[in-house]
Amino acid sequence: MHAMTCIPTITDEHQVVLVPAVELQRLRPLAQFALAVLEESRSELADLDGGWLQDKAAELGLLVRVPVTEPCGDECRCAEYGAFPQDCLRYSAEVSAALKARP
Repeated sequence: MHAMTCIPTITDEHQVVLVPAVELQRLRPLAQFALAVLEESRSELADLDGGWLQDKAAELGLLVRVPVTEPCGDECRCAEYGAFPQDCLRYSAEVSAALKARP
């Protein structure tokens, strides 16, 4: 039997809890994105460019490029940006799961 590696983490209520290291590793891209956004907002005086945000999220694997040949529905944003086929940026599986799990 293998022991699970846990890392002490402080909650919003200032309590120390043990979180499995593998869980923290899974969330690392979200933390990197948050730090990049904070740093960029300070250097750009809080004026963040949507293209930069999208590119940074894709670079960190939070958004994934999916080849598409037609609009995905009536509110497809890709349809506004030219002819098909093209790449559609969608949430990664981890981001989708995190969004579904939020209270």
